[in-house]
Amino acid sequence: MNFSEIIKVLYFGGAVNFHVPLQVRFRTETAGAKRAFAESIIVAFLGVFLIHYYTLFFAVYVSFDIVCCLISLMKKANCTVRWWYLTEGKQKTLMKATVSKEKANCRQQKMSNARLKVRGILLDLDGTILDTRDAYIEAAKNAFSALGQNLPDNGVALEIPKRIEQKLPFTDLVNVEPQKFLDAYLKAFYNISGGKTKPLPQVKSALEKLSGKAKLAIITMRFVPKEVIIKELQQFHLDRYFTHVVTALDTHKPKPSPEALIKAVKALDVQISECVIVGDSVIDVQAGKAAGTKTVAVLSGLYSREELAQTDPNLIINNVAELPQFIE
Repeated sequence: MNFSEIIKVLYFGGAVNFHVPLQVRFRTETAGAKRAFAESIIVAFLGVFLIHYYTLFFAVYVSFDIVCCLISLMKKANCTVRWWYLTEGKQKTLMKATVSKEKANCRQQKMSNARLKVRGILLDLDGTILDTRDAYIEAAKNAFSALGQNLPDNGVALEIPKRIEQKLPFTDLVNVEPQKFLDAYLKAFYNISGGKTKPLPQVKSALEKLSGKAKLAIITMRFVPKEVIIKELQQFHLDRYFTHVVTALDTHKPKPSPEALIKAVKALDVQISECVIVGDSVIDVQAGKAAGTKTVAVLSGLYSREELAQTDPNLIINNVAELPQFIE
């Protein structure tokens, strides 16, 4: 009996089938006892080997099938979790946006109903009383030209004063040494500000109404003598509405330090808590909060509503013309 015959006997006899007993018939008629015994040992050994191999194969097959099922379940679970996460995330984001919008609307509603009882009103100059956009643009162009730089667009020209008053770097806007540019820019601005500025719409009528309700003072960050500011106001017939003027030269620390506000309040002879500062810049609101005054931000300058809202003023209005209706 050769090897191929043994395999055939094992296969067809059911050696690899658990439900059929192993049946092997040996032809011993022509073989001796030793050969028959040897063949029996070989058959038994191969039978055990194949049965073990089959069992191992079956176990591997079942294990593989179980692993595949688990992977499938994990994928489904992962998809479910991801779907839940993304859905919940979108819902939370939507809810957060809705709540934020509702809060903003609620705050805006409260602002629109706000009434400020004050005895002193401290007003910023540039962007609040006077429109200085043209002066900012012209000053930037003059400074760039004087330093041999390409002329900036209006967006860059209006970004520069925002950076300067907040003491933020502006090296990404200019290609020269910052102090050198600053000197050229401020020189250009102060030279042309008197001829390039103009009162914002309806400012005169608003100041007329406000001066009948409280004492008014100007607080500006310009590094010029107060006489220069008064002269500029005189050409627009606005000087008579103000009791006092404070410039950056009158303080050691300009806005957002409260020093200028405190000086103005003392000059007006009122309590700091009875005053409100009105300005177009975030530093106006910051200075007011530091001093302990009420704060009103106007949108007539260089800052957006979002930028001003971050400082949390008591009131945000479009311009000074709207202010009298909120002052008692």
